[in-house]
Amino acid sequence: MDKKLYELLLKNLSVRIFYKDKKSNYILINQAYSNDIGVKPEDIKGKTDFDIHPRYLAKFYRNIDADVIKSGKPKTIQQPYFLHDKQKQRLVEVTKIPVKNDKGEVIGVLGMLHDVTEKMQLIKKLQKTVKDYQESFQSLVDTITHIMEIRDPYTSGHQQKTEQLACAIAKKMGCSAKQIENISIASSVHDLGKIFIPMDILNKPGALNEMEFDFVKTHSTHGYNLLKGIKKFSDIAKIVYQHHEREDGSGYPEGKKCKQISLEAKILAVADVVEAMTAHRPYRPAHPLEKALEEIKRNAGILYDQKVVKTTLNLFKNKHFALNG
Repeated sequence: MDKKLYELLLKNLSVRIFYKDKKSNYILINQAYSNDIGVKPEDIKGKTDFDIHPRYLAKFYRNIDADVIKSGKPKTIQQPYFLHDKQKQRLVEVTKIPVKNDKGEVIGVLGMLHDVTEKMQLIKKLQKTVKDYQESFQSLVDTITHIMEIRDPYTSGHQQKTEQLACAIAKKMGCSAKQIENISIASSVHDLGKIFIPMDILNKPGALNEMEFDFVKTHSTHGYNLLKGIKKFSDIAKIVYQHHEREDGSGYPEGKKCKQISLEAKILAVADVVEAMTAHRPYRPAHPLEKALEEIKRNAGILYDQKVVKTTLNLFKNKHFALNG
């Protein structure tokens, strides 16, 4: 490249650029870097970071130089950075590249700095916004759960235990973080629709007749209708809607089969059955865990997804999970 063109590019680039020898002595800098540190390009040769920056930063910078020179590999880090008036601290992303001669020996370090102060400030603001939103969202979930448990004391703790088991199954099956989050929330509100079911049916000490059971079966649809209008809950609403569907099509509300049912709903279905069977109900005492596990094992591939059942059985067999009553 023509020397004048090279110098022109070096002078006008907004990226801060410097070149140091093996001893971390400056050889050259461009105008952008010169403006920041308050040293003219023609005066930089032979100076070190100790001549320019606070001592603690100079030591930090030189340690990075030494690492790049020793390893012979580029390195990119974020580091604090002072403008020459020493009053304004910025955050820069620095890429340091080893410069080698024809023999492959490192003879210096080429550095490029990008000011990322505003970028990081924006990221922090976004992170705070997301955190605030998540806290508000969790408060909404907690409120819904609390309302349900006040109305129906027999479901107290059921949602929480179902959520814990469902998430353990999902993690063991390698579900994504988003899937696990949706399963967690759906499990926490999966019986929301029961607020539309008369209390005398929910708390009936004996077996339900056909009409009463048909009434109870509407809770999946009621829960779905309550949740689907909330944007954040759209995927969760679908899980709630399907959690009583079964592999052979004998479930409700639509009688879906196998692949028509989402994996999240299949996981919730198994967790719900296991927890419900081991919990006390108005019409029966709690069953032992062994009976609940036998139920899902016997109906694997019939009512419940085989992989979900296998994972659940292994969780308990290997003592990776326990239902705490």
